[in-house]
Amino acid sequence: MKTIYEGDLVFEVAYSLDCSKAFARTILGVIKANLGQHLFQGDEVVLTGFGKFHVKRVGAKTIRIPRTGKPLKISAGRCPAWQPSEVLKRRLRGIGSLCGTAAPGCQPASDRR
Repeated sequence: MKTIYEGDLVFEVAYSLDCSKAFARTILGVIKANLGQHLFQGDEVVLTGFGKFHVKRVGAKTIRIPRTGKPLKISAGRCPAWQPSEVLKRRLRGIGSLCGTAAPGCQPASDRR
């Protein structure tokens, strides 16, 4: 397994759309900005076939600091969350291909080693 960074995604988008990396970076930046803005407003963002991004409420809790053993109170708040779609879950389980053949190096999960 390898880590895919934003630059890798930019390259794959540019390759798939046959456009410049600068334009692909702009597209990715706009998507990230809009996703963040909608989550900040408390909206749910659903990407069909991928999953749902939403904000969940987290209750107040007390944890114990491992190094000192002292309790630390954490106040209630909100945190971002993501729920994968059923389509993505099935694809990751090996039922169907994860991606098309447009991007280089992209292959079905069953072909990866």
